[in-house]
Amino acid sequence: MPSLVGSEMCIRDSGEVIRISATSDTHLNALDMDSAYGNDRNPLIEKSEFILSLFEQLVGAGNLSAKEKSILDRCTADVYRDYMRGGYKGQVPTLKDLYRQLMLQPEEEARGLALSSELFINGSLNTFAQETNVNTKSRIIDYDIRELGEQLMPLGMLVTLDSIFNRVIQNWKKGKTTWIFADEFYLLFRYEYSADFFYRLYKRIRKYSGFVTGLTQNVEELLKSDTARLMLANSEFLILLNQATTCLLYTSDAADDLPCVDLGGRRIIKKKHIMIRAVLTHNTK
Repeated sequence: MPSLVGSEMCIRDSGEVIRISATSDTHLNALDMDSAYGNDRNPLIEKSEFILSLFEQLVGAGNLSAKEKSILDRCTADVYRDYMRGGYKGQVPTLKDLYRQLMLQPEEEARGLALSSELFINGSLNTFAQETNVNTKSRIIDYDIRELGEQLMPLGMLVTLDSIFNRVIQNWKKGKTTWIFADEFYLLFRYEYSADFFYRLYKRIRKYSGFVTGLTQNVEELLKSDTARLMLANSEFLILLNQATTCLLYTSDAADDLPCVDLGGRRIIKKKHIMIRAVLTHNTK
């Protein structure tokens, strides 16, 4: 939740508030991984895929070559080897370890990858290149990303979403249900890789007893993203309250005979294949 209200509620209920920014004293290690990481696949495979997404974000969409991907996959295996052999005990590798491993490679592309990521590993925006120093096992966690800043926001959202997804997996393996509330979640769709990552998470998370609720004050901002529109079409329950007069197009089968809904300041409730225009009143007297 990026909102201050969410943080206050979390503190009240003895939860953990993780305030993430370039100047924050709290850190999330982007390379955090234990034996419960991912689903039933090899944890290293899942982590390698995440690191590829992370570097795609750093160097730019479509700019990561097949050779560079192979180098990253090799270096990922190298930095985790001792940690995994030790039964996932001891010090977890960080991006700084990955940076050093890249610099040891013979290929010129490896040094190029290290240079591209230097700002976020050894530079001033290295908050995700340090060891985690917050309690990520708390029953209630509030990830406060309000002060990430434009440069750190795309990377920060990827790391945060990765942390959330793997907590869901850990809870699922313990027979627990996880509830996720994303306030102002249109922010997740401003950046290609965080949008794609969140969409994949949204589709997968229900298989692991995870339930996602997204909140935003203006759905029109959200609908600027095609990925967000697909996600909404895949949602069984939507409530729209006091939206600006606009035309809301649904891409689901439920809207075949009703392609446009004029909100007109009213409320629309969509449950599976049913749309209801709800006229709600509030007596202020």
